[in-house]
Amino acid sequence: MNAKAEVDSSQFELLKKLFAKPVAIAGMKPIRNGIQIAVYLNGCGPVLLTKVDGIPSIANENPGKPDLTFRVPKQAMESLAAIETEDVGEVGIAILKLM
Repeated sequence: MNAKAEVDSSQFELLKKLFAKPVAIAGMKPIRNGIQIAVYLNGCGPVLLTKVDGIPSIANENPGKPDLTFRVPKQAMESLAAIETEDVGEVGIAILKLM
């Protein structure tokens, strides 16, 4: 297994802040518990995004066998973390605009 590039702590905290928001919890509602999502932040990582008892969980660890992988540049992470809406659709549109 390749060595993991250390994730910047400020980017990791932004990811945790984003997925602690009610809109992120609502957006992950249809996703099954136990999913493993590898998230690379600004080219570093991955970190693990999963869902436990209906709540998103972020851990600074390597996903075993990720179901999905996302690569999020620094500017995109900062933009998403700054979103103040509670509308899941608006967050989805913001994500599409960043692609």
